[in-house]
Amino acid sequence: MAIRRVLRARRKRAEYLNPSLLGDPGWDMLLEAFACDLAQQRVSVSSLIGASSVPMTTGLRWLAALRIRSRRISRAFRSDGRRHR
Repeated sequence: MAIRRVLRARRKRAEYLNPSLLGDPGWDMLLEAFACDLAQQRVSVSSLIGASSVPMTTGLRWLAALRIRSRRISRAFRSDGRRHR
């Protein structure tokens, strides 16, 4: 799947450059959520945060911001704050 290749490439660049220079945790989380949605898989909050390679507290702040700004994310978490399908 193309999205998974993009996610792997984004992680691989950390081998060459300091991740803090290229960080975009919100985008990484959205890519992970989209990939899981396409595969009709559930994704946990911890998996979304893990996809972004940021500490849990930072990831939770990003998820909160994404929920506020994205109807799709907000709707996905409305029924269960822990899982998204």
